[in-house]
Amino acid sequence: METTFENRHPAKQVLKDLLWMTQQQTADTRLHLGHALAGAGQAAERKLLGLRSVGVNEHFLPAVLQAMGIRSITFDRLSDPRPVLALNRLFEDNQGLALREIMEGKEAMLLLQLFFQNAKSFAFDDWSTNPQIPELWQPILDKVLLPLEKRNLDFIFYPGDPTSAKPGQLMEFFSLLESFSGYGKVTLAMEESEQAALKDILFPSSAPDAAGENSKLRSLLFSRHIHALLIYSPKQASIYLAQTHFRIKRREVPAATALAGNARDHFIAGFTAGILMGLGHQGSLALGLTVFGSNGPLDKADQHVRLQGYLREWISEF
Repeated sequence: METTFENRHPAKQVLKDLLWMTQQQTADTRLHLGHALAGAGQAAERKLLGLRSVGVNEHFLPAVLQAMGIRSITFDRLSDPRPVLALNRLFEDNQGLALREIMEGKEAMLLLQLFFQNAKSFAFDDWSTNPQIPELWQPILDKVLLPLEKRNLDFIFYPGDPTSAKPGQLMEFFSLLESFSGYGKVTLAMEESEQAALKDILFPSSAPDAAGENSKLRSLLFSRHIHALLIYSPKQASIYLAQTHFRIKRREVPAATALAGNARDHFIAGFTAGILMGLGHQGSLALGLTVFGSNGPLDKADQHVRLQGYLREWISEF
């Protein structure tokens, strides 16, 4: 199987570096909060993904952060859990109030400031399925992140299915991304089919030139202060920056793994862990695919063994 990164080190060496890292690392003060689940409904069980193998502690995302549209969050130092536990109680004690009304209160804003002071990255739910993200997060940007003077964060957004957007909602979404770009780097993550749908909406009269239209779409997105565009398809994952891009062919995995409802969460958990560890875009892309591929519903081995074993098998296929 040929797997390459364009313009950078061969993918096999990147994977070997990841394997070496898993053999050296012990989790320190870095932290990932996510809501990875195995199974569904009442049979669901929380499942660790093996991030401790690369030096990142794992815990589960509190309900209040999930309600805010957060899919996962990372910290460069272990954060004091007391503020978010207090915020969770505030959320549970005020179920009769709208979430925005709760979150705009002084107490909630103070608790968020305390909890987010060591945050490094945020990944959000699909925007098309959670339309309250803009109205919730604009006040948080103004009243939480601005006072903290944080300008080095990473934000990962999913547009979801753009065809479900009402007139004007796409422009509202892009305006929101521009607001976030003032606090760090914004990555827009899409499946290949979602990219095609977005392209058709923004350039409806374009000539049938897929490569040219994709380039126009990327130019438009970069002009809206989007730092990176992450695209995945059944065969490969690519990340585009303004001046370069990387691509890696996905290793074939069982259908149960590829189609699992939490597959995207697993990929982003690895990708954001890579960012947190300073692996760069190519290493983070490879780690995302490794965490995704080693955490299918049929994978029962210990989390550390799963991740290392997956890397060894992938390397052996070259």
